[in-house]
Amino acid sequence: MLANMVEAERDKRQMELTIVRHACLWSCKQSCAIQLQDENRTGYHAGGFTPDQPTASAIIDWAAAHQRTANGEVPFAEWPDAMKGHFIARLPAIKKEK
Repeated sequence: MLANMVEAERDKRQMELTIVRHACLWSCKQSCAIQLQDENRTGYHAGGFTPDQPTASAIIDWAAAHQRTANGEVPFAEWPDAMKGHFIARLPAIKKEK
């Protein structure tokens, strides 16, 4: 399962990244799907992945690049090849009310 591989890759790199599993993201025609989002940056929904180790590594590479940005916009030159062509939507940052 892709989620297991992504979690293992995160743990191997000792990366601070919360992974929340959700049974269905309604991306049936583009599954396996992921969503990357946080409170401060633009988020992304991506799908059509093959559940394998290179994909899990690319997802964690993308998450690391995303974390290094101020606004969530990762320059195309930094996109892992296995992420290209998989983005479905950009999502606004989740702002928590104070």
